[in-house]
Formats: sequence, structure tokens, C-alpha cells
Amino acid sequence: MKGYRVRADGSKTSYFTHEMTNEEKRLAGEFKPKEISAEDAKRLASKAQQEENKTGGSWWAGGTWEEIKHEKWIRKEVSKSLMNLTIPVEEERNCILFIESVDNWDGGGYIMVKSGVKKYIIDLSFKVSWLTDPEGASDKVVMGTLEYNEVTNCELEDGIVNPKINIRTPLKDNEREVYLKAVSALKDAIQEQLHKVLSEFKKF
Repeated sequence: MKGYRVRADGSKTSYFTHEMTNEEKRLAGEFKPKEISAEDAKRLASKAQQEENKTGGSWWAGGTWEEIKHEKWIRKEVSKSLMNLTIPVEEERNCILFIESVDNWDGGGYIMVKSGVKKYIIDLSFKVSWLTDPEGASDKVVMGTLEYNEVTNCELEDGIVNPKINIRTPLKDNEREVYLKAVSALKDAIQEQLHKVLSEFKKF
């Protein structure tokens, strides 16, 4: 019969039917799933959980990247650390420069995990609005912003974070120099705080 073959016992079967050899039957018996005890199951589950906590997902450890986002934490910590900063305006007695708000957020912090190895990445944009609180002879309130665009951990570690400086209040040239000096000091203080946040982030 076309498409069939005859077994040793005379019966007919399809050519696509495979009969296991004695060696195949032996191997199948050796690799047959075996029941494990409740104690072993609990131990294996505990080990798997430990690996997941350590690597961020044990099933990613085979060479695939996993990205863990920490945007909210990064933004919260940056905002909290900056809002307490104050800078004296040296040439204006009793005048201080302080941060009014930190907003226009984009990006955040990320942990990349590959084969159990973590890499910490910051890619963050935000705007700092500042103003002065004069209590001396001058009663002029000066306002401006520092715009940070795509700040990375590499820039923080190298100390080359350069925000765009804007002074919105009209000033004479000599006055502008005074406030630019204070804003520059504020920029340095912000960079120091950002570096501290990066150090805390690396403890995750």
C-alpha cells in the first residue's frame, strides 16, 4: 500500500510513525520528570527569589538587558536637595538668591541589568527657577532660570554640567555681573547636590 510500511509483526503503519528503539526507551526512562519533596520545592523557590532580588529578574540573566526605571525617585530626590539651597549676593548686603521651583521634568534614573551586573544611568532634564530676597538697601527682586538639558551620570562624574542661564529681570551691565556671579555659585551648588543624588542612586 502506498504511503504505508509493514511492521515485523505483519501489521501496516504510516511511514511517518516512529517506533522507539530499546536505547531510546532507556534514555526516556532516565530523563523522566521526577517528583520533588515539599522541602526541596521550598528551597528552590527561595533560591529563585534571592536571584531575582539580586539581578532584577533571574530570567533575564541569560544575556538580555533589563531596564528598571526610577524616574519618580530621582526627581523627588533632586527637587528635595535643591529647594533648600541659598546663595548670598555678595555685593548686595543681606540679599540672598534662592530656588523658587524645580519643574519641566523629563527623563530620570535607570538601572540596566545584564547577567546580574547593574549599570546605573541618569538622563535627566529639568528647569530651576530662582529669585532673590533683598533685605538691604536695594529692594529689587531679580529672577531667572537654569535650564538643564539631558544631564547624564557621565557629565556629573566629569563635572561638566553646563545649564543654560537666563536672567529675566532687566539689569544694567554692572548689576548683571553681580548676579551672574551668584548664579554661577548656585550652579556649582546644584551640581554638588546632583552628584550626591547619583551616589545615593548607586546604592540601589
